[in-house]
Amino acid sequence: MELLVAHFKRFGLEVHTGSVATHSESKTKAMFFPGASKSYTKELLEEKTRDIQVHEDKYIPFTKEFTYRYLGSKVTPDLRDNAEISRRIQLARAAFATLKTNVLANRKMLIKTKTQVYESCVLSQLLFGCESWSCSEETFNDLEIFHNDCMRGMLNHTRLSAHYFHGLRTEDLHQKCKIPPIRSKIELQRAR
Repeated sequence: MELLVAHFKRFGLEVHTGSVATHSESKTKAMFFPGASKSYTKELLEEKTRDIQVHEDKYIPFTKEFTYRYLGSKVTPDLRDNAEISRRIQLARAAFATLKTNVLANRKMLIKTKTQVYESCVLSQLLFGCESWSCSEETFNDLEIFHNDCMRGMLNHTRLSAHYFHGLRTEDLHQKCKIPPIRSKIELQRAR
């Protein structure tokens, strides 16, 4: 491990290790990613996740949490994006709720203005980092459901009223709001 720290130092990088002598915490953390087909006993898992000794009193600890935040995104040991996408939906839902009363559901505002605010404040929260997501069909459905609910909210409709009383289909929502489906937006982001 000392070799790795020395190698990083050559490039001007510093590994922030913890110290036993000064009782300082390490800013650098390690995370264990088990093999896909391997199962680990509790003892073997504890052995694999012991603190990494860098020098006599310096160490790098393993994170004990199931999810770990790295550069603003959630990383899980199974390396799937479901936790991060769920978090993004929650953040976007909170942004929509904050803006709903005064802007997004305001009947006096033009739909064009609502759409611009929605795309800049809500969709930017939802789609941050989507270029690297590995989305299953179920995940795309969750994203589309949230997106469609938001568009209905901007048009002051519920799912029930939009479908039964106004005959609005999903395609009609996209046309009225002039916003493409989430799948199209993600594919556009990936293409950039």
